Amino acid sequence: MRKIIAIDGHDASGKTSICKQISELLGYKYIKPFSNSLGDLIAWLIACKNYELANQIALSAIDKALKDNPELNLIFDRHWICMFTLIPDNLKKEWKDIPFSILCWANPEITLKRLEERNAISMNKWDNKYFCKKYLEIGAQYHIPVVDTSFITIDEGVEKTLKIIQNNFGWMT
Repeated sequence: MRKIIAIDGHDASGKTSICKQISELLGYKYIKPFSNSLGDLIAWLIACKNYELANQIALSAIDKALKDNPELNLIFDRHWICMFTLIPDNLKKEWKDIPFSILCWANPEITLKRLEERNAISMNKWDNKYFCKKYLEIGAQYHIPVVDTSFITIDEGVEKTLKIIQNNFGWMT
């Protein structure tokens, strides 16, 4: 049976580093559905308040990834949680078959420090304090396990994430 995991979180939460390592450890295909110009387009549409089109593009990107890899185990670097921080409640019902998800999170101060270290503050136009709070709210609302990466290494984040996967599924590969 095919296994699908979504690792989501705000910018600089450690999700990409953790997701890539877990992908390698478990032999899952790494998928970043909203990368590059597609992510920029979704962000622009959200900024223009064209939520419906942004949502349809995001759903289509997920659907394409699933259809392009019909028999592979997949690990998504961002998925539904990031879209739920952006879209109005009435559009959330369009997200069906939500996979097992884990939320990577870091406190706002650490988030800003990490963005500064990447020289990404000027590129990051989002209100990071708002999104740190919003991701936690969605995590609590949907009972998503959270890996707080504020004061741990990436390797420790990977270890905690693997334990969550094993505790929820009883499997690793």
